Amino acid sequence: MNQYIVLVTLVHDRKNLVGLALQSAVNQSLPKDKWIHLVIDNASTDGADKVCEAFANKHKHIRFIRMQTNLGQQPAFNYVLNDWIPNNMPNAEILVNLDSDDELMTNAIEEIDKMFKQHIEIGQVYSGFDIIDRKGRVQVRNHPKAKLVQNQFTPEGQRILRKLFIGANPIGHIRAFRIKCLMEIGGFNTTYQYATDYNAAGRMLMKYPVVKIDKVLYRWRQHDQQVERQHSPHQTQDWLSMQKEFTKLFKEKGLI
Repeated sequence: MNQYIVLVTLVHDRKNLVGLALQSAVNQSLPKDKWIHLVIDNASTDGADKVCEAFANKHKHIRFIRMQTNLGQQPAFNYVLNDWIPNNMPNAEILVNLDSDDELMTNAIEEIDKMFKQHIEIGQVYSGFDIIDRKGRVQVRNHPKAKLVQNQFTPEGQRILRKLFIGANPIGHIRAFRIKCLMEIGGFNTTYQYATDYNAAGRMLMKYPVVKIDKVLYRWRQHDQQVERQHSPHQTQDWLSMQKEFTKLFKEKGLI
């Protein structure tokens, strides 16, 4: 099997948006023999699973799994990491996340592939991103949240990134991990329900370099059903708890 990149999309409802996410993956410039798209439906109730199934039936690079219950983000990602990948793609090297309401730029996976190949020491990459509305119209181009720190491949550059990380998360989209590094840090932390990406990045920053691909590779969609709007207080509390946790850990380990 030639595929070594796994693009993962977790789906729960969002019938009217998930097709846009999946089509953006279909449109990727990197040849399909180098990656697969694993789509996991977390017990959708609005027909989103039918949209995913239709894409999987049409495109050979898509693998579709329908869960009977909603596992939640972290348990679903850990299922991919600890069960699905070892049993189906044991030679996979890179795990990439595409949320079911967002979109990839056409060169996203190709640029991720290049970065991980050029820098074998890194554990995670992120990228610049645009904010789009429900209809895909750009609201903010190259959002300033996704910071590029000077000398990011050096210990000092990583120290700067950690300092930024515990103040206001500078790690934007896209989220891509070297699988062996993700396994070494313990996968995804099920202690928290939200802010999956922040928690994984914080633990990665303690052991492996996290770097930015300085290009816009992701389109983050804002709409009425997004997690940030529906569960904002809980998500904010999770983030604040993690912020305190990583501040303490980074200081104890002399990383900031």
